[in-house]
Amino acid sequence: ADEGWRCCMSGMLQGSDGHYMVAFPAVLEAGAETKFCVSLFQPNETLVLTVTLRSQERNTTLCEKTSSTEFHDCLQCQIPSVDKEDIWDIEVVVRGNTFYSREVRKVMINDYKPKTFIQTDKPIYLPGQTVHFRLVTLDSQLRPASQLDPYGNRIGQWLNETSNSKILQLSYSLNSEAREGSYKLITSTGGAQVSHNFKVEKYVLPKFDVTINVKDEVSVSEDEIDADICAKYTYGQSVPGSVTVKVCRPLQYYSAYGQPRNAEELGVTDPCDTQTKKVVQCVCVRKSIRISYVLGKLSFVDTPKIYELGSNLEGKVKAVHHNDTPIPHMPLYLLIRKTWSTHLLLQNLTTDNDGFASFSISTDAFSGDATLYVSKSPSVGYSSYRTAFYEMGSHTVSLSQPPSPDTKSVSSLKLKKRDSPLSCDKEEDILIKYSFVQEPQDSVDIMFLVSSMPTKTINAKTFITLRFLEKCMGQKLVLLDISPSPAVPGEQANMKVTAQPDSLCGVSAIDQSVLIKEAVTLDADKIFNLLPVKKVTNTPYKIWDRAECLHVRPKRYALPYPDEKTKDNIGLKMATNLALKMPSCLKFKGREYHQGHNGIAVDYVTRSRGMAGPPVPALGGNAGPLPTDITVRTFFPETWIWDLVEVGASGTKDVPLTVPDTITTWETETFCLSPQGFGLAPREKLTVFQPFFLELTLPYSIIRGENFELKATVFNYLSSCIMVKISPAPSSDFTLTPLSGDQYTSCLCGNERKTLRWIMAPTALGVVNVTVTAEAIPSHASCDNEIVSVPERGRIDVVTRSLIVKAEGIEVTKTHNWLLCPKGNTLTEETEIQLPGNVIEGSARATVSVLGDILGRALKNLDGLLQMPYGCGEQNMALLAPNIYILEYLQKTQQLTPAIKEKASNFLTSGKTSSCLSYSLLAVESNLLEKDLVDKRLMLVVCVFGNYGGNVANNGPKHKTDFVVVIMYVQKHLAPTLFLFSSLIF
Repeated sequence: ADEGWRCCMSGMLQGSDGHYMVAFPAVLEAGAETKFCVSLFQPNETLVLTVTLRSQERNTTLCEKTSSTEFHDCLQCQIPSVDKEDIWDIEVVVRGNTFYSREVRKVMINDYKPKTFIQTDKPIYLPGQTVHFRLVTLDSQLRPASQLDPYGNRIGQWLNETSNSKILQLSYSLNSEAREGSYKLITSTGGAQVSHNFKVEKYVLPKFDVTINVKDEVSVSEDEIDADICAKYTYGQSVPGSVTVKVCRPLQYYSAYGQPRNAEELGVTDPCDTQTKKVVQCVCVRKSIRISYVLGKLSFVDTPKIYELGSNLEGKVKAVHHNDTPIPHMPLYLLIRKTWSTHLLLQNLTTDNDGFASFSISTDAFSGDATLYVSKSPSVGYSSYRTAFYEMGSHTVSLSQPPSPDTKSVSSLKLKKRDSPLSCDKEEDILIKYSFVQEPQDSVDIMFLVSSMPTKTINAKTFITLRFLEKCMGQKLVLLDISPSPAVPGEQANMKVTAQPDSLCGVSAIDQSVLIKEAVTLDADKIFNLLPVKKVTNTPYKIWDRAECLHVRPKRYALPYPDEKTKDNIGLKMATNLALKMPSCLKFKGREYHQGHNGIAVDYVTRSRGMAGPPVPALGGNAGPLPTDITVRTFFPETWIWDLVEVGASGTKDVPLTVPDTITTWETETFCLSPQGFGLAPREKLTVFQPFFLELTLPYSIIRGENFELKATVFNYLSSCIMVKISPAPSSDFTLTPLSGDQYTSCLCGNERKTLRWIMAPTALGVVNVTVTAEAIPSHASCDNEIVSVPERGRIDVVTRSLIVKAEGIEVTKTHNWLLCPKGNTLTEETEIQLPGNVIEGSARATVSVLGDILGRALKNLDGLLQMPYGCGEQNMALLAPNIYILEYLQKTQQLTPAIKEKASNFLTSGKTSSCLSYSLLAVESNLLEKDLVDKRLMLVVCVFGNYGGNVANNGPKHKTDFVVVIMYVQKHLAPTLFLFSSLIF
């Protein structure tokens, strides 16, 4: 369902004449069942209601219902299939012995094609990693429906791939020398392309995340801005250190006489302020800044919307600061609008201690609708640019009068808006606020219907918008649970997937550090963006129905209440003999009068902010038992889970897993497909943690001969102090020089960390492993007057990380190419590679790439070169011959789609070829053809290129070859009429 969840209500007093109403969408989906909601009020006889879909070609009866009693029902009607968007008429006929009514409304029928989305296991990759991806195609009801590098080169291609399991899952291994940049996965189905971007970078994952919580808006009247800046590791613990906050207000620059001005030319900079604070946990930083010029807001409360002429109208006004705190003892002015630009002061008011002020005014001088204003000044006006002001409040009251043929009733029904979203598959209490003004004493029928996407439930008469409906999908319950939670590195875990029976689920789990660096996830918004209609805001202009002017008599008065545009704003149409809306024009004494002002409705939506923090694992052994006193950690994937899971007939599936060695939080992403539709599970988090562990800080790569600082940080989240010994494993690939003195064996108390450093000088090229051990050892020494303890489990943590060492010097690449045509045989090619004398030892490497399509990596959008031939001989040849070569290439590489072929066929057959037959016959009869067979073939298409044969035959062998290719291709594939010419000539 879209966020603009709509509902509507209508009320009909019993005892009125027979009326009917049929509600249906303005845009219908081809081939789908759609609800038409029908209401019949107080029939005096048996009536037959028929809904017919009409076009110039055919008529289709959608539904029919016969009744002699009142009813309210929604009928399922089958919409016929169409190939493309088309405009039809909906005809509603209600017929009886003495009653007949016919209403016609225009509708649009659309053929919504299935949509595909692409999911990758993560949004960013290192060179040499494998890109895992899935393709899922959904129809308009979200049910299952039956790569390029940064330089635009095709690096992988899959043709005619199909999946028997609703989800197509593929992978592609990036080259270890892959260029950094943005890459793209492209899928083509039925001529439509869908793409998904990912990045390739040489990166190191962040270890913690920083969040800033600050109000969306502050007023110039406020002295400070309160901001919460929090830094937490991916495993949930706070980051000790310092925080620097910089607050700036960007200046706005304007051009003078078309000349751009910037900060450098003006000699000014944006006003900024920077603060740095030492923190242990979260920190609050305060700094003054001006953002909004609204000082406060004025509004009406507890004021009726209906008044009796001559009575006193009583109500209240409220004054609050920008932060919604009351403004006491504030002088206010109550005014009434007389014309569009003039207002009359009614009363002076002063707020009490709670910011309220009561008023009571006479309505003797009121006429019809009256608009009241409460203002800080005795006049109604607008503040100038960048001037502080109080928002003015307004309130409209309508005259109470009995309903009659000459007046419109002001009785109303209104739904009370909710502050929270409506939940999926739960009963909800919806409150209705109503007012009946001078209606006759009788019972009232209330019709209540709702509309949401992608379902086809229809709205009815009076419309209220309820914001924020949860995005409900076809699968009602998709859950994923990984236990135990939290877990320890290397522990055996169980993943339980729950969905509708026989569902196929795509499950993934990614290191939260990846999402900190590049936050791209699969969420409900992305799925609902696949819907052909995401949110209906209006009726397409192509199907606007002509509104007839209302014939009026003198002294007729109609109130502009309620809003008559809501029905159109949600894409709904009504066929009824009820008066549903205000007329757009009036006809009086033969002349038409049209409305001169357009109403503007502003919807203020309150935005709520909030973020749930990650689960903080229990400390001191409560996170789960460590499997042994020695933990060797070598498995640090960025994607842990990437799998397809079938839940079977039971609807549940248990999958055993081994927890990786990374101390972090894993975030899951799970969706399931079944015949009932698509389902997306809530994102789950699994924290992997142990209270005593080591962490290495390494770059992506280093250059041999250069030194860098290796850092090892040991963390103690135990409740007691320990004696820690940090020791790196010796290696022949590098040398280490200590930088931390005697700190490699030292005390480390609870909730503390310590970083040790070495100078590392690599000596070998390629991937080298760095291993460092942190061990809690027994000691008789005391730490902070506390006896040192040794953990019973997990007292030794061994971490091995890999590091890429690159060669020094300047990289030089030499390429050798061969063009091989094996034709079913095996071919061997040899070449001698001579390395230069100054090559760096160990840096030489060779790669071999075999391509079946020489141009495949470099060409895309080749069909864009197809052109319509025109002109005389040389011009035609220059345009027509390339079309043939392009078509042959696309066909042999399986890229020729029906649309491209049709485009090329039109060019080849609709160019300058209309006189081919007459010219070719003339050439035969006049013996203009030369004896050479090649020249005869050339003369066959001379009519395409010019008016005489000399230019064609005498332009050299290149033109002759092109013409032969053209005529053979056209004769074989595109133009059967030219085959007749060939028979005549050859």
